[in-house]
Amino acid sequence: FDSLNLSCGFGLLVMKAARAAANGSTIEQIVDMLTATRPLIDTEFVIDTLEYLYKGGRCSGMQNLIGSLLKIRPVIKVIDGKMTPAYKVRGKREKALEQMLQNALNQRDLMDNDMIIVVHALAEEDALMLQARLQEETNAQEVLLTTAGCVISSHCGPQTIGIMYAKKA
Repeated sequence: FDSLNLSCGFGLLVMKAARAAANGSTIEQIVDMLTATRPLIDTEFVIDTLEYLYKGGRCSGMQNLIGSLLKIRPVIKVIDGKMTPAYKVRGKREKALEQMLQNALNQRDLMDNDMIIVVHALAEEDALMLQARLQEETNAQEVLLTTAGCVISSHCGPQTIGIMYAKKA
C-alpha cells in the first residue's frame, strides 16, 4: 500500500490499520479504510534552515544564501504524494511554528479526533510546546510526540518539526 505520504503521515495510516486489525477488520476492510483515509492525511512541517535542502540538491546555492540572509523558513506540505513548498515564513522560528500551529487549529473542526502526531528532529522543546497546545486546543484523543527518522532528518536538518493528522471522512 502506497501511503503517498512520509514520516508520521505514513505512521498515522499504520496506526489506523493496526487498530482496525485489532478490532477484527479483514485485510480487505483495512485496505479500503486506508484508501479512503489516504487523501485525508494532512502533513505540514517547518524547516529551520535551507542548508540541508541545498546540500541535498533541493534548492540552489543562491536560494540558500538569500534564504539564510532573510531568515526564511520554508513550510512544506505533502500534496498528492509530493513534498510541496506551501509557504515561507520570514523571521524568527517561533513565528513559523505559530503559523503551522494556527494552520492546524484552523482545521480542528475538520480533524478526525483519533490522533495528532507532532514529529521533530532535535527540537524536543518546541515539539512539547506544540503537543501541549494541540492537547489544549483540540478534541484529539491523543497527541503523540515522536522523533523524525534519518531520512527526514538528513534531508531537512535539525530543528525540523511537523504536525500530522487525518481529516474526517
